[in-house]
Amino acid sequence: MIPLIGLVLCTAWSCKDKDTTDAAAPIPKIESYFDAAYVASTGFEDFNKTIAVSDGKPVRVFKDLIGDKDLIWSKQVGVNGDDVPGPLWPTPPTYSKDGMGGSVLVQNISPNQWLSKDFAAVPQPYDVYIVLRENQGVRYEGYFQVGYGLRDRGSFLELAMNASTGGGSTLVNMSPPTIFEPYKLAIVRLRIDGAKSKLWINDVMIPPGEVNLGNAQLTRLGYGTPSHADQHDFYGMWVKFGTLSDADHKNIYEQLTSIYTPNSFPEFPIANKIRMDWNNAGGWNASYTYYSPTGVAEDKSKTEYKWGYHTLGKDLNTVTYLQGKSATTATLLRSDFPTEIPAPHDGKTTEIFVAVKVYDVNGKSWTRFLRSEFLQDNKN
Repeated sequence: MIPLIGLVLCTAWSCKDKDTTDAAAPIPKIESYFDAAYVASTGFEDFNKTIAVSDGKPVRVFKDLIGDKDLIWSKQVGVNGDDVPGPLWPTPPTYSKDGMGGSVLVQNISPNQWLSKDFAAVPQPYDVYIVLRENQGVRYEGYFQVGYGLRDRGSFLELAMNASTGGGSTLVNMSPPTIFEPYKLAIVRLRIDGAKSKLWINDVMIPPGEVNLGNAQLTRLGYGTPSHADQHDFYGMWVKFGTLSDADHKNIYEQLTSIYTPNSFPEFPIANKIRMDWNNAGGWNASYTYYSPTGVAEDKSKTEYKWGYHTLGKDLNTVTYLQGKSATTATLLRSDFPTEIPAPHDGKTTEIFVAVKVYDVNGKSWTRFLRSEFLQDNKN
């Protein structure tokens, strides 16, 4: 695939000799439209920005491709809300190389965010593009919530503009025709413009159209949330202080879709629609739908399973993977783990999940285990 940085698309007319009289102006590279831009592949492993990110390594800094608003992995400390760099679980989310420039897995942990330094307040409007891929797992959480925000609320999306200067936090319920589908790529566009704010997903405006998000102003940029994030893959973000014309958007969207294919699955085999079912024999059975983008058959003999549990709320901060016996098979026997998941159990404090990794007959697989949603362990 073509790398994003420095991309200039050529059409039959746009790359003609500059002296040709019938040639239109070349389409600008995508960064020329924006005031800040970030893509997963330009991250750094270290805070000093000396080690470029590589496959499977943590991302502590996202380089601003345009200016000086680098995003730094941060956490909230102290009563004054100061932000200081620091890995949390146990390191920042990791980079995965793929055919679309790579992505960073934003996990369901708290907090989970990269922040720029503060800058002088910039008034609305803003145009923002974000490319992400929903993961199966915990829902009802935020994708990003630093100034402008978008949160999954199960049957609808919540668009937000949070207090910074000049206004309070405003939340508006949006009603997409479908919620983000797990593992399908989405191009999200936000227009933050007071009472004329809008949300698009894959170039489709989400009802009710124009909504009022108040007049709060940006004093920093960031990605992720100060609380638990909806688990997803982050590919890139582009921010405009001001608004873009319809012609600008057309060019931007064409360039983005030449790299990031809307509604596409990963280019490697995955276990999709992972679920767990009680088998009435003291255990849980895992199942999934195998997907291969190239149609190559599954090698079921290589399928890997990891069962786990957690307590005190739906977040990965307290996840523990079970060890030994049936913990790595398609069927989890509760009797193998009487301490971790005692039976019978009311399910209020213990929930279980299963993570699955599949392979095709050529030995190919996505780089990580994919996880089911949490399920209360309350069966007898």
